[in-house]
Amino acid sequence: LVQDRDVVVTGDESERETALGVATRAGLSSARVLAGQQNLIELAATVAEAALVVCGDTGVAHLATAFGTRTVLLFGPNPPSRSGPPPHLLGRHAVLWAGQTGDPDAGDIDPGLLKIGAPEVVNAVDKQLRKRPWPGTGLDRRTQQTFRRVG
Repeated sequence: LVQDRDVVVTGDESERETALGVATRAGLSSARVLAGQQNLIELAATVAEAALVVCGDTGVAHLATAFGTRTVLLFGPNPPSRSGPPPHLLGRHAVLWAGQTGDPDAGDIDPGLLKIGAPEVVNAVDKQLRKRPWPGTGLDRRTQQTFRRVG
């Protein structure tokens, strides 16, 4: 639990071992790892009901934006202006970017992404979780409910 909140790690089956490693380093049990265990509908439900999503510039980030779920988004090779949330929604999203572009198809982790440190991410998470709920988004209920498995 982080600030009395359940934390889960998502991903697809190919990312399960990495997700388990992340969970271990974060002090989470393997039961908190949903990587490889959810279909797209279940993942979407997890994102929709989350109080906060922390992720890179991925499809999950776009789902969170569409659902109005608060995020901490980490950008690497692509700038947030290219694929980030629309400017009028930036209040709901903390965008972290080192300010350098790269090759999004490179086989290695983007050097700009590696410049974003854990303290910056933790600070952004804390700020997002302290914000008041957005009227009409259901965020107030998200902070009180836990995810229920769909299906």
